[in-house]
Amino acid sequence: MTDLNDPHTGEAVGKSEDGPERHARGQHRKPAIPTKSAQMSKLLQRPRGATIPELCAATQWQPHSVRALLSGMRKKGARLVRETRKSGEGSYRIVAADVVTDEAITIAAATQAA
Repeated sequence: MTDLNDPHTGEAVGKSEDGPERHARGQHRKPAIPTKSAQMSKLLQRPRGATIPELCAATQWQPHSVRALLSGMRKKGARLVRETRKSGEGSYRIVAADVVTDEAITIAAATQAA
């Protein structure tokens, strides 16, 4: 393993073979910030799901980018259901693989036919 020198102190810095990773000053790394796709997954797992505007607000993305990620989630095997709320808004929700509703079957058939 190659050690690099810290430009400020001149001391060798690098990954330690026998301990947790540390920064040059000996501090532990901070936990990673959740990705935007992870934020979207969390919103889509709510009982009410999430609308496109809600997902746009959470990720600060354009609607076409949100829809692209939803499409990618479907391609990776996530079961997404589109429902209409009482207000008339369309919302998307992730459904567990063992829970399949009539609406989920209808949507899956429609997306496969397209």
